[in-house]
Amino acid sequence: MKVDSESFEVGDRIEILKKQCDEKVSYPSQVLDILGDNRYVISGPIQKGAIVSLYIGEVIEIAYIRENKGRYSFKAKVVSRTPKGVYTLNVEKIGKVKRIQQRNFYRFNIKIPVKKCYKLITYNGKKNTEEKCLTKDISGNGMKLMCNFRHSIGDRIECSFKLDDILIIADAEVIRIEDLTNNLDFEYSIGVKFLDIEKEKRESIVKFIFKKERTLREKGMI
Repeated sequence: MKVDSESFEVGDRIEILKKQCDEKVSYPSQVLDILGDNRYVISGPIQKGAIVSLYIGEVIEIAYIRENKGRYSFKAKVVSRTPKGVYTLNVEKIGKVKRIQQRNFYRFNIKIPVKKCYKLITYNGKKNTEEKCLTKDISGNGMKLMCNFRHSIGDRIECSFKLDDILIIADAEVIRIEDLTNNLDFEYSIGVKFLDIEKEKRESIVKFIFKKERTLREKGMI
């Protein structure tokens, strides 16, 4: 993709966000042709091998990632479609490009090994403790960890984990605690919020989630 956050190139990977009930459903897509400044031909959404019908005039949202910049989106209108043969959509951009803020990062369910470090206060002072944990989900803002140490709200921890070949080390704060009743390996689930995480690390997490979700959608698994 180009560095310009408002321009596409043929072949760019994008997401189609379609409103369904009270939530947005995401489908992987691709820019197939550029007809003008605000007109694009994109691949139509398919889920589990079946075409997801979009009607002419329907307003959708198109989301995409800019390398080292973040996630962006804009509203577009379906101008025409070709449901027979290769399913494509002719869309027109009708809204301004906006950066998707951190609060809009969605959580992706995935199990990732995490090493959790915590300074335990004892009678003899502070003691560094380490625990091998597992994520239940992750987002650009934080994650849900399964562990066996009983934390308190407000505890500060350090999390280190790998996303593909990228090592992420981030400080975090415990903001939620739940007991796990049907898990043989872990007793607790803790929600943690990343603190002052480097922009590059956050973007690495977002891009990892985007890549994994797109792969699952292409396989028809979600």
